[in-house]
Amino acid sequence: MTGAVPPGYDFDEETRLTTAGDGSFWADISDRWSGLASVNGGFLLATCLKALSAVLPFPDPVTVSGLYLRPGNAGPAVVGTELIRAGRTTAFGEAHLLQAGKEVLRVTTAFADLSLSGATPAYTGATPPKLPAPEDCPQLTGLAAISLSKRLEFRGPAVPGWLAGKPSGDPFAEFWMRFADGRPADTLTLPFIVDAAPPAVLELGLSSTTIELTVHVRARPAPGWLACRTCTRLVSGGYHEEDFEVWDSAGVLVAQSRQLALVRPFGALPPRSSGAGACPWHRQAGIGQAAPQLRLVVPAETQVQHPAEDGKDDDDGRPDAGRQATRSAALEQEAHYRDLEQHFQSHEAQGDGANDHHRQ
Repeated sequence: MTGAVPPGYDFDEETRLTTAGDGSFWADISDRWSGLASVNGGFLLATCLKALSAVLPFPDPVTVSGLYLRPGNAGPAVVGTELIRAGRTTAFGEAHLLQAGKEVLRVTTAFADLSLSGATPAYTGATPPKLPAPEDCPQLTGLAAISLSKRLEFRGPAVPGWLAGKPSGDPFAEFWMRFADGRPADTLTLPFIVDAAPPAVLELGLSSTTIELTVHVRARPAPGWLACRTCTRLVSGGYHEEDFEVWDSAGVLVAQSRQLALVRPFGALPPRSSGAGACPWHRQAGIGQAAPQLRLVVPAETQVQHPAEDGKDDDDGRPDAGRQATRSAALEQEAHYRDLEQHFQSHEAQGDGANDHHRQ
């Protein structure tokens, strides 16, 4: 979409900023764009981009990368910005979002003017998702506990397996998405949209928390529904990647992203009945065999041993304060992992874990 968005839409009202001087802005982060535990990471990213759009000389973020240093919460925040360099066609900037004096999100970006490049690509190796018309697809419902789900509308050819309590084992999905209040998408909202859908790993009986998100905005979207495709190919070492594509109503790829996320397991990885998964990457890799059960494993470095005191003191006769602080921090982290495991086991026993899909 080109041109200014009319006022009054939820997204614009709740990313409103107040100038604080020296390239900084005050923000009031709303709780209406949250998952179960924290504010959606894409929403925080878009808040930073709105601040950067006020200090960079071009209108469109063409590449954005965000590092999520800690969970974001509803409440006051400060967004600091910096213009790194401005050239004839591209400007580079950085933003930091802070809450209670602590940095929550660090963003680097490049802005340009996509109206000068045109929307028709010279080459494309991909095609839009092949979906029935939005009016012929059921609406994704049953996410009342997720405030973010009330801000967006999702439609797809079938109800996802994870939502029915039966994850398919294939972390791949194609569906329609748009703002629930009719707001047209633009280049400042696309970095939010790529992180707004339920994560693909829900089809593995898993959820996730974003660590890093990179977005490439390829074109200004035409008005209307957005066709989306998401897929995860590797889950290992406690992390997974997720690739996301957004195609506009004219069949143009307008955004693509990849994020690295921390796995948050709450159930078993479901067995696959056949090797013919929906994802072409999975078919090529031969993925689709029965998978082992997953459980939360406390990393070895946080499995605290409790030996008898060794009697070693500092020179002044007091116990080693550094050693005590390290042990205290490790015990706290171990307790956190134990609490998480009990939480996931509780959800699995109640059969409601499939609704936990928040992004950090």
